[in-house]
Amino acid sequence: FNKKITYNDKEYNLILNEKYTAMTITAYKMFQDKPLVGHGVKTFRIKCKEDPYKLEIFDYFKTNGINKRLNCSTHPHNTYIQLLSETGFLGFIFVFSYFISITYSLIVAFFKRKKNNLKNIFDFRVCVLSCIFINLFPLTTTGSFFNNWLSMIYFFPIGFLLFLNKNYKL
Repeated sequence: FNKKITYNDKEYNLILNEKYTAMTITAYKMFQDKPLVGHGVKTFRIKCKEDPYKLEIFDYFKTNGINKRLNCSTHPHNTYIQLLSETGFLGFIFVFSYFISITYSLIVAFFKRKKNNLKNIFDFRVCVLSCIFINLFPLTTTGSFFNNWLSMIYFFPIGFLLFLNKNYKL
């Protein structure tokens, strides 16, 4: 957190490295242009190369003989930043409110266990809630939210949770 990067006379904290910082700045600029609905699903990879979003400070680097920009990738490597830039506040609010409700459910389950003094009981619902919480935790790097194989990781536990909520009194 001590390292900073300067762009357009503004200082930004370095997020892991220059590449993640560049992608975050680009996604933030995209969000500022269309805050309500965003630019569209899977458009980060296209928009990051366009004029208002490409960052000249992050020069090209070579990987296997191919020139690439530091601020460009298929996605900004954080679920919430991706949702803000691609789907805007409307897409973001659905996922973030779901994360808040999962967090609340985990806290309630923790205090229920503590109140009832349950120590050695396996609770499948808490495991499923924890899985969803870990997948949606905002302070980590992630894959693309709209990727097929990652969708399975995101949405598969939700099926178990819906089953448990419907068939068992919780």
